[in-house]
Amino acid sequence: MQDAFILSVHEAEKRYAEHTALDKVNLQVPKGSIYGLLGRNGAGKTTLIRCVMQLLMPDAGQLFFDGKPLAKEHQHLIGYLPEEKGLYTDMYVTEHLLYLARLRGMPKKQALQIIEEKLSAFGLTDWAQRKISKMSKGMQQKVQFIAATMHAPQFLILDEPFTGLDPVNAAMMEQEMKAFKEKGCSILFSTHRMEQVEDLCDGIALIDKGKNVLQGETQEVRSRFSKREWNLGFDTALDKEHSLFSRIYWADEKHQKGFITLATEESSKEILQSLISANASINYWEERLPSIGEIFVQLVGQAHDEN
Repeated sequence: MQDAFILSVHEAEKRYAEHTALDKVNLQVPKGSIYGLLGRNGAGKTTLIRCVMQLLMPDAGQLFFDGKPLAKEHQHLIGYLPEEKGLYTDMYVTEHLLYLARLRGMPKKQALQIIEEKLSAFGLTDWAQRKISKMSKGMQQKVQFIAATMHAPQFLILDEPFTGLDPVNAAMMEQEMKAFKEKGCSILFSTHRMEQVEDLCDGIALIDKGKNVLQGETQEVRSRFSKREWNLGFDTALDKEHSLFSRIYWADEKHQKGFITLATEESSKEILQSLISANASINYWEERLPSIGEIFVQLVGQAHDEN
């Protein structure tokens, strides 16, 4: 159903002279989710985001916001943090944020209160009356995030939001994203940091050379690419002469942990029975699913090998 998605993109196309940036791209972002938009540099992610922001118009296809054709009146419901810095660096922090808030029609008193709260939450209170040009890249990124979110958008687009952030501030950014999701905000999140995709994203879409490659719920996608590998842990020493152990790759021999790659004709039940027959006392058994990073490299690598 269309109204289940905050954003729906159908067969979007965008060309620049001889270059096709988007080639019949489809995307659906469920309401109340954090959704990852993945792809190599030049894959078409930023072009797609600019079409959603109506900074560009697609040559073909349709875009829907909350079940309705995307239109100018939806802009005030969207927050956008671009990959490129969009700050006036000669302005003071509070001055700049107030300017942007007033452009969105926010009353001055309300805007100043929100700005004060946001600067405090991001540890920037002491920088309120200092020029943006004097701030580090990480600090500027936090100011840009405040600018994108202070009007409490229904839909938030973040293009590489962790750029320039140290681990402490990256963790703070993650918490802010989760907090917005808890408030009902939907987030489209473009990044190259695959570990954060797995931690944050309910679903992902991967595009390459302007085309859809993969889309689905994060865990379902990982299961789809299962290699039938199992992480194992044992309490006791094992009979390594058993034929089973020719297929164990040890991660930590001291603690008797490893993983097994199952042959296609063997079920997990059969492997467990083999372990029991080898007098193995198993204390840990979990399927090892490929990471989103591994899947990304596999699919994008295949696409480029074929060209």
